[in-house]
Amino acid sequence: MALLAVLLCVGNSSCSKEDDLGGNGEVTSSSKKLTKIVRTRDNGDSYEAILSYDDNGRLISCYEDGEIYQFSWSDNTITRTTGDNERTYSYIDGLIRQEQRENYTLDYAYNSSKQIIAMNWFNKYSNKVNRKDVYSWENGRITQITQEEYDIHTSQITYGSKTCKGHNPYMTLLMSNTQLFRTHPELIGVTYKQLPIKIVTDSRVKDISYTLDKDGYVIGCFVEQITKTNGEESKITYTYTFTWE
Repeated sequence: MALLAVLLCVGNSSCSKEDDLGGNGEVTSSSKKLTKIVRTRDNGDSYEAILSYDDNGRLISCYEDGEIYQFSWSDNTITRTTGDNERTYSYIDGLIRQEQRENYTLDYAYNSSKQIIAMNWFNKYSNKVNRKDVYSWENGRITQITQEEYDIHTSQITYGSKTCKGHNPYMTLLMSNTQLFRTHPELIGVTYKQLPIKIVTDSRVKDISYTLDKDGYVIGCFVEQITKTNGEESKITYTYTFTWE
């Protein structure tokens, strides 16, 4: 499984106390909600996700790739349903602790600052951990992601000096293939506002630039990806557009 996707801008903005999303057991209450994601590749391929929320600001539906994902919330569990498939997330003190999928149980681990440091993918059929994602933190931000599966792949993340308001959706697109963390990064402690400008994974380099709206939210993200294989270099680009309401 490919690592998606963790999380510069042309401006800088400060954050008030009410915009601090992390570690307090509460769903993010920032003044704007992410309602649409559009990704377009240089070859014209595109992807779109439409996101909806309840009156408490919790994600309740996501439409993408012709599928509708619905989310229901209880005191300690979030359930994602699409068709006959169901996925459940158990959370304590505002942090996801375990995720149940059809074939896997994912165990989430955190440091003392309530920031995610690992996801262990336990295969229900082989009764062993088939994959482990490890997140290394420095100065309150993720600087390295290591994925151990059949091989070991390490991503080094470099940051610029700029920050954003709310959260950076591109950062959580790197974390795991779930809609939940794109809209609720506080559930895994990824709430910092520094913005990465470069991600290096094996022979692949991604250079990233951002556009902010007048309030400091990320509304555009341009990714140039260069891959070197057997001495040959190839380049693809992605453009992300984020809509907030």
